[in-house]
Amino acid sequence: MQIGALMRIARKSKNFTVAHMAELMGVSQPTIVRWENGTIDVPCSVLLRFIDKLDLSPREFFNSVSSKDTSPEVIRILAKVQKLPPNKLTILESVLDTWIESD
Repeated sequence: MQIGALMRIARKSKNFTVAHMAELMGVSQPTIVRWENGTIDVPCSVLLRFIDKLDLSPREFFNSVSSKDTSPEVIRILAKVQKLPPNKLTILESVLDTWIESD
């Protein structure tokens, strides 16, 4: 799942509207939408501020998609991915990017 999608899930879990989040962040509503849609990249400093405005820790933010919302297949694959060394993660990411771009 991409960062923007996690941002949307976390924002909605707090019942924050795009308008409210934009006001808290000091940005326009279209900027929030673009971050959440992945149209524009979110700098790390902005992401940390976003998480803070939701009164979440980074751990809570990244765990905001509960396992009950994730299929057993994805959970099984993620468990395997977590065991990979960094060099193999890089290769896996390249393969996934290629597959996603070809769809």
